[in-house]
Amino acid sequence: MPEQKDFSLNRPLKLDLLPVDNKQSLFTSKLMTEPAAGTIQLLLIENDEPGIQLVLKLAKQVPSPLCSVRQAASLAQALSAARPDLILASLELPDSKGLATLVALREKHRGLPIIVLAASSDDEAALQAVREEQQDHLIKGQFDLPVFSRAIRYALERSRILRERDDAHEKVLQMATSDPLTGLLNRQGLETLLRQMVLSAQKIGQHAFAFLLNLDNFKAINDTFGHAVGDLVLKEMGSRIQSVLLGSGGTVARISGDEFMVMVSGLSEEVAVLMAERVRLAVSQSSVGSSEGQNVFVTASIGLVELLDESSSVDHVLQRLRYTISKSKKTTRKNSVTYHKVPLTGKQPDSQGPSLDQIIDVMVSGQGFYAVSQPLVDLETKAETGREYFGRFSWEDYLLPEDFFRIAREAKILTIIDRFCLKVCVEAAQKRSKGQAHVNLYPSTLMDISSEQLVREFSGPGDIRRYCIEISEQQVICDPSHLVSTIRALRNAGICIAIDDVGFGRSCLESLILLEPDVVKIDKRWIRGIHQDPERQRLLKRLVHIIESCEAQAIAEGVETEGERQLLLDFGLRYGQGYLFGKPERHPA
Repeated sequence: MPEQKDFSLNRPLKLDLLPVDNKQSLFTSKLMTEPAAGTIQLLLIENDEPGIQLVLKLAKQVPSPLCSVRQAASLAQALSAARPDLILASLELPDSKGLATLVALREKHRGLPIIVLAASSDDEAALQAVREEQQDHLIKGQFDLPVFSRAIRYALERSRILRERDDAHEKVLQMATSDPLTGLLNRQGLETLLRQMVLSAQKIGQHAFAFLLNLDNFKAINDTFGHAVGDLVLKEMGSRIQSVLLGSGGTVARISGDEFMVMVSGLSEEVAVLMAERVRLAVSQSSVGSSEGQNVFVTASIGLVELLDESSSVDHVLQRLRYTISKSKKTTRKNSVTYHKVPLTGKQPDSQGPSLDQIIDVMVSGQGFYAVSQPLVDLETKAETGREYFGRFSWEDYLLPEDFFRIAREAKILTIIDRFCLKVCVEAAQKRSKGQAHVNLYPSTLMDISSEQLVREFSGPGDIRRYCIEISEQQVICDPSHLVSTIRALRNAGICIAIDDVGFGRSCLESLILLEPDVVKIDKRWIRGIHQDPERQRLLKRLVHIIESCEAQAIAEGVETEGERQLLLDFGLRYGQGYLFGKPERHPA
C-alpha cells in the first residue's frame, strides 16, 4: 500500500503550479519536481482550456490544504503519470468517454479520491459515477472557490474515512481467519482456500493433496511442562512446517489444539508423500527449548489424502484424514506418514469374512454403493408420481442403512458415506428421468458441504426442480436454524425440501417452522394399522392440520393395506408410499 499522508484541513495554502512550456501544448502532462512534504498532488485531467484555467485560478485561492497541480489532456497521459493524492477528471476526453474513464482511473489508482468534472447538472454519466463509485462531482464553469475548496477537503476526508474502514475490516477479517497463537490460518480461513484449490487443480488437471499433522502425546507435554511450554511448542511446530513448504505454494493452518493441516497442489503422489515425510522429520529434528531451560522432544503422525471433487469442506476432509491417522496408529505406529489411497476396486474380502477396517476402507473408497427406489403414488388413483431413492451397501451383513451408517458414525466418516449414497441415488434418478426424485441427506452433511457443491451434485440431464431432499426429523439434533441458509440456497436453485419421519420420536415444531419444508412425510409408525385405532386417528387429524398450516404437502409413509389407504383419503391426504404400491427396487450400478 502506498504511503498515506496526513492532510490537515487547517494549514495555510502553498500552491506550486507547473510552468507552461510554450513549445508544448498546454494540455500536455507535466512532470514536476518533488513537492514539499505534506502537500497534496492534484492531477487535473481535462482538455477544455477554459475549464483548466478556472481550476488553476481557484486552486491558487484555496485556503487549505497545500497543493501541487499536474495536468493531463487525455486518459493515456493520466494513466502514465505518477500516482497523485487526488484526481479532478473530465469524463469527456479525446481517447475516452463516460464511465470508461472513471473505471480506468480506479483500476490504475485503487482507493484514490476522484472528483468528476461534469458537463452539466443532468450529465447522466457523472450522476451514474456518483451513484456507483461514491465520488463527488462539479459542474464545469459553475463552481466557485467555496464549492471547489469544500469538494477537495471533503474528498480527502472521505478517502481517509474509507481507508480507515477498509483497514479495520481487513483486521477483523484477519482475526476471524487466523489462529491467534501461531498466526497461521484457522479452520475458517482454510475453508474458502480449500474450495479454490480443488477447483483450480481440477481446471488444469493437477492433483491436490491435504495432510493432517497430529502431534504425538501432546497432552503429556501440557501436563508435564505446563500450557506455556505447550504454546511454545505449537508456535515452533507451525514455523517448522512453514519452512518446509517455503516455495511450494502450500498452505498450513492450525485446525485444533495439536492438529495442523497442510494443502498443496501441482504435485505427484510420490512428491506429496515425500513432502509430508519432510514435514514429519522437520517437526522431530531437534528439541524445543523454553526460557526455563526445559527441552521438549516432539514427534508427529501424519495422514495424507488426495483432495477429490467431494472435498468441499474442511470438515469433510478432516473426516478422511483423522480416519487415516487413527487407522495408522492402530495398525502400525505413531510418528509416521500414512497415505490413504482410494482402492481401485471394492472386491469382497476372503472367505474368512471382512474385518471392520476392511469394510471401512471400501466404504471410504466409494465402492460397493448402489441405489434402490420405491414409488410415491397418488392415493386415489395409485398412479406413480415419483420415487424415493435410497443408498445401499453391497456387502453381506451391511446391506441396510442403519448398519453401514452406524459404522460410518463410529468411524467419523458419516459425511463421506452420505455423499456417496447421494451420488448413486442421483445417478439412478437421472436414468429414470421421469417424476419427482426424493433423496435423503443427513443434517450434518448439509452443514459440512457447501450449498454450491450440493447444487452441483444434482447437475446433469433433467430438470433440477424434480429433486427433493429429505431430511429426517429424527436426525435434526442441533438447532434447526443452522440449516436455514443452506436450505434457502438449495430452494433458490429449484430443489424442494422435505422433512421426513415426522410425528414420532423427537418431533419438534421448530423444524417445521424454521425450515419451511415443501413436503412433510408422516412417519410409518403413525400409519400402520391406523384404520383400526380411533385414538391415533384423532391425533393424526391434528398432525394433518399442522402440516396444512405450514403450507406443506403431506405424504403418508408405510401404507400397506387398503384399509389404511382409504382412511388416509378420508382424512384428505393425497399422496402416499409403502409396500401396498411397491417394494424397493434395485437399480443397476
